[in-house]
Amino acid sequence: DTLRSEAITKLTAIREIKKAAVDRYFAGIRDQVLTLSEDRMVVEAMVGFDSAYNGYASEMNVTPARLAQMRIALETYYTGEFAAEYQAQNDNVSFDASGTVAKLSDNAVVFQYNFIRANKNSLGNKHMLDSLGDGSRYDRLHGEVHPIIRNYLEKFGYYDIFLVDAEHGNVQYSVYKELDYGTSLKNGPWAESNLARAYRAAMKQDGADTVALMDYDLYTPSYDAPAGFIASPIYDGGKKVGVLIFQMPLDRITE
Repeated sequence: DTLRSEAITKLTAIREIKKAAVDRYFAGIRDQVLTLSEDRMVVEAMVGFDSAYNGYASEMNVTPARLAQMRIALETYYTGEFAAEYQAQNDNVSFDASGTVAKLSDNAVVFQYNFIRANKNSLGNKHMLDSLGDGSRYDRLHGEVHPIIRNYLEKFGYYDIFLVDAEHGNVQYSVYKELDYGTSLKNGPWAESNLARAYRAAMKQDGADTVALMDYDLYTPSYDAPAGFIASPIYDGGKKVGVLIFQMPLDRITE
């Protein structure tokens, strides 16, 4: 009885220590997402990406014929590199690559083709591309802010950081450029994911000092690895222009 009582006391003490550590971790994340969402660089980037994202295809003179070629080429990435890695991480479970590509908007195809499919960096290293050098407004802005946000992500150990526009829910910027990049969180292939839920919850918040947290769940664009999301609305003056979202890996909680 004495040994059992001592064991329970020790276990309870350890539990409280771990609980406090997890509480501090999430409090730190909350402060970080609030601080970054109010940063003037992020606010200006969100406003700039919104305009540049919508005009990118026309600015680059993407014809219907070229768009069709891009969609076909992009599908080979889904069925090839991504599908192979997905199966390797999920005991050979298959992924509906063709069905997912079919749900992509034209804008999503253009962005994923240029920043993922045509990106010469290997799978898992697409984030190393700073600029395409195509002279577009989007590419110039991406080249300016991407190294800074990527460095922020690496310092604080996030899986990904997203900028999503308020009106259409388009993922207009992502550090790692996975399958959610460029897609709409309102009607795209990941509209029912926890990333989309985090976006919708943040859009319902009123005020720049608010956050929305989505618990850990499997996330297909990240090969069904467990991921949590924390989001904060971005305001330009009194106008809500977008949402900043952090994707949190499970390894920090494990640590």
